[in-house]
Amino acid sequence: MFPRIAGLLLLVTWLGACAPEIGERDFELTIDPTLHVDGRDIDDVVALAGAMGVTRIQSIEMGPMGFRRSCIAAAVRSVGVEVAPNKLEAKLLYLQRADWEECYLVPGQPRSFRGDWSTGPKSIEVIETWRIAGDTWSVDVFLGEGVSYEVAARLLRAVHDRDFVNAPLDPSSKGVLDRIDWNVGIGIRRESPTQQGGADPSSPTSELFEIVFTEDSITELYLELEVSTDGIGLRGARRGVVLRS
Repeated sequence: MFPRIAGLLLLVTWLGACAPEIGERDFELTIDPTLHVDGRDIDDVVALAGAMGVTRIQSIEMGPMGFRRSCIAAAVRSVGVEVAPNKLEAKLLYLQRADWEECYLVPGQPRSFRGDWSTGPKSIEVIETWRIAGDTWSVDVFLGEGVSYEVAARLLRAVHDRDFVNAPLDPSSKGVLDRIDWNVGIGIRRESPTQQGGADPSSPTSELFEIVFTEDSITELYLELEVSTDGIGLRGARRGVVLRS
């Protein structure tokens, strides 16, 4: 549901022998350790992204396209721009090595090339995030359908402060909470409402939400939270492996 950029591109991986050639960059760079890339690849991706209108780069990720290890893709994300109070928009451009057509992310579209890399106008999208802040912290969050800014802020503040109505937590849930990195990608989606009876059975007295925290390029943390008149409760917490197509 949420744009999937491994680790939301917030981890830096240097590739031993390639590191001197790649050099320091003013954006965050994530490269799958199985790839053989050098500074020229990075320069070509940056130049091609600029030609497509993605100029202020926040991060670049390079990796194989799912199980097709011979097809190499890159995701370039621009710096978010505030378009309304607490609302940010950024551009996300996908590129691929132009080795053969079977690897193209969007077959049949007009393509632009730079070195070994190619992309097209259908490979760019605008992603929307919302900035939520506490007293000493702030995060940019993807909100799924039916998730209001106000509810998202309540949920994240409860998680950050561990302010749950069902505290103390079990050791397993506490262990997952301890692994949360607030500098990575966060998404919130609304689950089906639950009914707890009452005078009007058609009106749910609680709602379920799931918060997804990126942990690294292959794992995510999932928190299931219940919002009710009593407050916010943590119903479950787990780690999961991300399956990419």
